[in-house]
Amino acid sequence: MKKKLIVELDGQWVLSHRQDEILPIAAIESELKTLDVFECDEGSLTSLFILFDENNIGAEEAKSKIESAFLSKYPQEKVKEILSIQIEDYEESSIEPEIEEDDEESELDEPKQKEQKADVLQRINSLVGAADFKSLAKE
Repeated sequence: MKKKLIVELDGQWVLSHRQDEILPIAAIESELKTLDVFECDEGSLTSLFILFDENNIGAEEAKSKIESAFLSKYPQEKVKEILSIQIEDYEESSIEPEIEEDDEESELDEPKQKEQKADVLQRINSLVGAADFKSLAKE
């Protein structure tokens, strides 16, 4: 059965390492890719989703390997305070195709959309700092 590990690093700690050559989560991911038991799914600056098969490696052993990967890159850090690991069952999601709306319906909505857009622009213009907001929005 496939499982999903959610690895999260403390945000403040990650910020303190923002000048590193490789960001901490990327360093951990590269270390884990050398092992044949993990499949890195997706991630962000502070988190990483890892898939593994329980037939190949147990959950506790998987956690241990992730902690070891962290400590190999950051041996002086307190792993329990910085790193959190959650385990969930992995279900492959089936992506359902989106249903397209009829063109006739969208054509009927265009006048309403233009009205709403004009109304929103009027409200923005009435606000203090509207010019600054519009110039920021154009950037």
